Amino acid sequence: MAVVTSQAAAVFSLVNEVFNRSINLIVAELRLQLNARTQLKNLQRTLMRTHSLLEEAKARRMNDKSLVLWLMELKEWAYDADDILDEYEAAAIRLKVTHSTFKRLIVHVIINAPLAHKVADIRNRLKEITLERELNLGALEGSQPLDATKRGVTTSLLTGSCLVGRAQDKEKLIRLLLEPGGGVVPVVPIVGLGGAGKTTLSQLIFNDERVEEHFQLRMWVCVSDEFDVKRITREITEYATDGRLMDLTNLSMLQVRLREEIRGTTFLLVLDDVWNEDPVKWGSLLAPLDAGGRGSVVIVTTQSKKVADITGTMDPYVLEELTEDDSWSLIESHSFREGSCSGTDPRMEEIGRKIAKKIGGLPYGATAMGRYLRSKHGESSWREVSEAETWEMSPSASDVLSALQRSYDNLPPQTKLCFAYCALFPKGNRFRKDTLIQMWIAQSLVQSTESKRSEDMAEECFDDLVCRFFFRYSWGDYVMHDSVHDLAQRVSLDDHLRVGDDSPLHISKPIRHLSWCSESTTNLPVLEDNNTLRSLRTLLFLGQSEFRSYRLLNTMFMVLSGIRVLDFSNCAIRKLPSSVGNLKHLRCLGLSHTRIQRLPESVTRLCLLQTLQLEGCEQCRLPRSMSRLVKLRQLRANPEVVADIANIGRLIELQELKAYNVDKKKGHGIAELSAMNQLRGDLSIRNLQNVENRRESRKARLDEKQKLELLELRWADGRGDGECDQDMEVLEGLRPHPNLRELSIKCYGGTSSPRWMTEDQYLPNMETIRLHSCARLTELPCLGRLHLLRCLHIDGMTQVRQINLQFYGTGEVTGFPLLELLNIRRMPRLEEWSEPRRNCCYFPRLRKLLIEDCPRLRSLPSLPPTLEELGISRTGLLDLPGFHGCGDVTTNASLSSLHVSECRRLRSLTEGLLQHRLIALKTAAFTDCDSLGSLPEEGFRTAVSLESLIMTNCPLPCGFLLPSSLKNLKLQPCLHRNNNNEEDSLSACFRNLTSLSFLDIKDCPNLLSFPPRPLCQLSALEHLSLVNCQRLQSIGFQALAALKSLTIENCPLLTMSDSSVEVQNSSGRGLGFNIPRWMRRRTGDDDLMLRHRVQNDSFLEGLLQHLAFLRLLKICQCPQLVTFTDEEEEKWRNLTSLQILHIVDCPNLEVLPANLQSLCSLSTLYIARCPGIRAFPPRGVGMSLAHLVIHECPRLYQRCHPGGGEDWPLIANVRSIRLHP
Repeated sequence: MAVVTSQAAAVFSLVNEVFNRSINLIVAELRLQLNARTQLKNLQRTLMRTHSLLEEAKARRMNDKSLVLWLMELKEWAYDADDILDEYEAAAIRLKVTHSTFKRLIVHVIINAPLAHKVADIRNRLKEITLERELNLGALEGSQPLDATKRGVTTSLLTGSCLVGRAQDKEKLIRLLLEPGGGVVPVVPIVGLGGAGKTTLSQLIFNDERVEEHFQLRMWVCVSDEFDVKRITREITEYATDGRLMDLTNLSMLQVRLREEIRGTTFLLVLDDVWNEDPVKWGSLLAPLDAGGRGSVVIVTTQSKKVADITGTMDPYVLEELTEDDSWSLIESHSFREGSCSGTDPRMEEIGRKIAKKIGGLPYGATAMGRYLRSKHGESSWREVSEAETWEMSPSASDVLSALQRSYDNLPPQTKLCFAYCALFPKGNRFRKDTLIQMWIAQSLVQSTESKRSEDMAEECFDDLVCRFFFRYSWGDYVMHDSVHDLAQRVSLDDHLRVGDDSPLHISKPIRHLSWCSESTTNLPVLEDNNTLRSLRTLLFLGQSEFRSYRLLNTMFMVLSGIRVLDFSNCAIRKLPSSVGNLKHLRCLGLSHTRIQRLPESVTRLCLLQTLQLEGCEQCRLPRSMSRLVKLRQLRANPEVVADIANIGRLIELQELKAYNVDKKKGHGIAELSAMNQLRGDLSIRNLQNVENRRESRKARLDEKQKLELLELRWADGRGDGECDQDMEVLEGLRPHPNLRELSIKCYGGTSSPRWMTEDQYLPNMETIRLHSCARLTELPCLGRLHLLRCLHIDGMTQVRQINLQFYGTGEVTGFPLLELLNIRRMPRLEEWSEPRRNCCYFPRLRKLLIEDCPRLRSLPSLPPTLEELGISRTGLLDLPGFHGCGDVTTNASLSSLHVSECRRLRSLTEGLLQHRLIALKTAAFTDCDSLGSLPEEGFRTAVSLESLIMTNCPLPCGFLLPSSLKNLKLQPCLHRNNNNEEDSLSACFRNLTSLSFLDIKDCPNLLSFPPRPLCQLSALEHLSLVNCQRLQSIGFQALAALKSLTIENCPLLTMSDSSVEVQNSSGRGLGFNIPRWMRRRTGDDDLMLRHRVQNDSFLEGLLQHLAFLRLLKICQCPQLVTFTDEEEEKWRNLTSLQILHIVDCPNLEVLPANLQSLCSLSTLYIARCPGIRAFPPRGVGMSLAHLVIHECPRLYQRCHPGGGEDWPLIANVRSIRLHP
């Protein structure tokens, strides 16, 4: 019966489309001949009779096969009628784009007269089909009303005790139910795909002992398809009265009785299988439940996210699919009497797991499949099931899909057709929302209404399928669950076919929709010869097919003239033949990511084309006469190419135009935009210097384009003053529609702003404004009156000297009430930013302020306390600003990020921001502020949330204090130039930094030891970098127990302190300074990195002694290293775990470690730019060495050369050797 239902719904939609198109053609200005118009009216009258028959057929379930045959005949008629109406519409378009009177007469006489005869013939066929059905009305009258697929009534009793894969879900939900609550009774939606186990999980929760003890009253109602408030209320009341309900029929009395019965009682109510999307009905049902006791809960199970959003008071709990192992466990427990396959042929489990994979993690499907397999004995029977498609199985096996079938049955008719169309995609195929929507529209599966475009209707269908889990979002695309795909295969009509690499191409019946899912095109010639495919309406190439034969494409286009959707995206195709122009019905052509360089001119004959996709074909050139494609709605191509289409104004249905280049050439003026009122999204209008005056600019009629959201108005850069005189007048005529949300103006040469930019009445929805390189404006526009403005970017206003009070606005709305981001850049003459009046509330919601390249700006107005991020770079500020606002001005709880760089006149941080307790500040950076002389007495100590601080080229004062919350610290240099007591300064700085994990110190010439004082316990420090500390002599690792990585550069006096050698780690292994975690560079658990310029070898000796767990060691840039002492040579033996050794840029090193052979784990040795190394040690290298690289070591290169080098025998056993002189 599902087939009959689908057929009836599909044919109803097709006939309905023919009906609507015939009406539209009659009322449209098509200039048809009288005979053609009369035939169309006659067709319309016959369609009305057929329409009523289909309404009856769609609402009833037929017992005779004649209905199916009648529907198939009517469907074929509808397809043919649709083709003829296409011809009428194409004729009308050709009339529209033909300017020659003689040619128009030809269209009238030669085209319309034959079309009138075709309409008469198609009407006579329909009369015969309709009469046949009317003569058999007995079957229709005796049929039963059609019901959606019914599901058995569920109860709270468990049908089995098996819980597979849902224990975690159960525990999470029970914890949620048992949480103390109050106020409105919470509603917990459990949502998931049909068959995901929502009901079973609810039953398990309902019968859990903890739930029984917690709730005084538990109630279960199976709601199902019909949401009858009275019935559901009655059933709930029966529970509440323990079955003692009086015979009440009035809903109001039922609700009053229910309220009294549950008053003060903690209850759990499960409403299973809810489909209602009417919030009014839902509110009526909930009305009496608020009398329940504290902690009462309602659970709703549903297959629709939309239902969950309407019913739930919290985020829905989405029930995911089971793992393959869990699916197999369910199948196994229901397939074998013993509940297990142990003791049977082991190949049965292997086949069973393949079957479990097909189920896709749906418990209901796994259970149904297990029961089906219980009657199948032997390997061969199971193998047949594993190799069959689920939708092709017998009814008892295909019960796997019955839960999903109910979801399908509850879809609106046109959504059913849209879903069935997706059977063309292979399993696991990812598809784009916009692409699929355009295919639906091209096939007339959705139709527009008076208030909604076809795209809007299609998007509603798509979103509905997402809400019901038929489609799932996946990395920017969408995909169907395998079981959902099986359902699509089941409900798709007989005219859908998908061909794969392993699919035999035997087609014995007419096919309307075909997808080719193979890279090979070997079998494609069948499309040329098979008459059953001449009526194709869809042809998708989804396997990245390679087309080497130009002739094959040419023949295809000659044969498949009825095609509506043709998609070659991602195929290896270089050129389209001119015969593509024969595809007169084509509405959607996909050529994205192909190798096509140019479209043939014949493409412009596709007068019904709605969608042309050329994404990824950046160099593809369009035909000269693109403007003939007047039905084009979507053109996805290189915006730079589209912007230069001549006479683009004829494409009045085009909905997306990223850019348009105005030119003085004919067909490229700004007036081309006049009638393009379907444009939406973004539009950039460029080269506005080619518009002469306001009268011309008004021809664009931007104020009528109500769907535009972002508008960019751009003039050419680098024009002289004399070339900008008309800019102000032109911009005045470009006032956009009030719906516009984002406006960008670039290279505008006017000296003042247009009136419409500063009046809230003209831009009431404006959220973002960008003013870029408006070099002649002398003052900023009065933008503070735009009450919804959230982001303001001002860049390159080179003539503005002052931001005055006018900027904040005047009148009822002032001060940028909703502005969150203000970005001011490249204003070289800006000197003053006026402070608003004291009683003026300005920037009340500002969160981010960025000021850059304003070298003359000496001060800023006080900042709002809402500010979270402040960035100041390359300005002339002398001091930082403070905060304004009410309350405790000494505390700011919002500022979390502060970055100041290259403010070379900044003298002090003791005034302004740092006067306040910045309790939310997390990151702060001061870079290249050379004149900075002082900080607040307590430094950043009061910034109790500070985690990262960078002070670069900003001399630090003595006694610089930091909070214990600090995690990352970078200092360069470390003190004032006249301060030599660096030990005391850093000792105070590092005191109590118990959270510090990353420390970078550079250019501290007077630092002698680190940590500078014993009291500096940097117990959390993991990463330490010490660079250019010329007098650093020792590192006390006893205070650095957590150290993982160490970088040391240009510290020539550094030695190993004796105390560090004696430190024991927590494991008691005697590993100095916790070596297993020391200097770790994350290439492995124990990969370590050493970078050191050494003068005193005792440091290196100390390291070698305690690095037994080292895997990676790099010795780089050590000019003082010449040889290894006897003690060091002996210590190399300790590196038993060393796998990678790099010795690089040690110009004076003469020898390699003598004990290289003892490094039993060494696999890679890299030696580079060490010209002094003379030879390998006499004992050579270990057998573990697999890779050896010698680069720019001339002596070593000669000795290791395989053509007679003296050291070659010592390294010959190495598998990979690369030698570079």
